[in-house]
Amino acid sequence: MMHLELRVLDESAWTAGQLQALADSGGPAAVQALLRSQGALWGTVAASPAQLLQLFELLDQFLGSAPLLADLAFSGSPQLVLAGAPGNWRLGYWEGELVQHLQPVFNSLGADLAPSVAALGEAAEQLYFRWRQALDRAFVQGGGVALLHD
Repeated sequence: MMHLELRVLDESAWTAGQLQALADSGGPAAVQALLRSQGALWGTVAASPAQLLQLFELLDQFLGSAPLLADLAFSGSPQLVLAGAPGNWRLGYWEGELVQHLQPVFNSLGADLAPSVAALGEAAEQLYFRWRQALDRAFVQGGGVALLHD
């Protein structure tokens, strides 16, 4: 099981240069530390990598966007995890611009999606609930959503 941590972030709080310097000096752990220090904790969930993947693949199916959300749940970025630098980033990220698009779409799906998410099990259901809450808050604040994997 992984410990998943959802954080809502103000993307204007850092620059690409700061992120790159962190990645160069401290790698993935330094980037995660920055996101933890500057992001508001929105929830934690214990789930396996398979459950995480199943949930976001299901969401991609509902959106017709495969594999966008599933990819972002595992290899999202601040700045595409610093220009695609190799490494075990253990990070999912939905940038503020994408949040502004996704949140209204998920609000419109409403009850249609709930039974399919519930069928994936309790961990997936909890993760979806927390992710949606983080998405809603980030939408209002104009920020991004990070999913840190520990």
